[in-house]
Amino acid sequence: MVSRSFDGGRTWIKPDVIDDPPGNLRAGDPILWRDQDRVIHLTYANHDPSKTTGDWSYYHQTCLEPSADTMSWSPRTAMDPEFDDFMFNNKPIQSRTGEWFGPVAIRTGPRQGNPYHEGFYSAGSLVSQDNGSNWKVVSRTPELAASGYGWPDTRVWEPTAFQKDDGAIAMYVRNSWGIIHVTCLLYTSDAA
Repeated sequence: MVSRSFDGGRTWIKPDVIDDPPGNLRAGDPILWRDQDRVIHLTYANHDPSKTTGDWSYYHQTCLEPSADTMSWSPRTAMDPEFDDFMFNNKPIQSRTGEWFGPVAIRTGPRQGNPYHEGFYSAGSLVSQDNGSNWKVVSRTPELAASGYGWPDTRVWEPTAFQKDDGAIAMYVRNSWGIIHVTCLLYTSDAA
């Protein structure tokens, strides 16, 4: 759901339901952001908590006129990159050349019960060159579990990214020990 305030947050209008998935699915991890053309974007997940793998599906929608009496959202499009199980729960960034980068946590190990974060041992970046219609993988970190932190105790999630002055995309990711890792991607649109 999305609610709006037109008075600096003192009052809020009744929320609009954007996605109400059927059955046991839940909608979660909503990310609202505005691009350089002032278009409002919403990325969110549908999740089936009864499944042990491949249980997150992410979708993208846009709203061209967020101040209209009734918000009108585009049809949702699925984010379908080259791996099966990932979490996209921080906002993408728009590079100076117009591409969108989405930092993701990638499940590369088995999930066994709770917590549902189990098995996320790698992080990566998705890129879209067509305003979110299509996404592809442009980077992927080595599995932290294989780098000496004490497998299987180390997991990663909630990566975030920003573009540095030299054009590199810096991505930060938190691991389950509370350590922040950083990696940089030197990226040009020619490489996509």
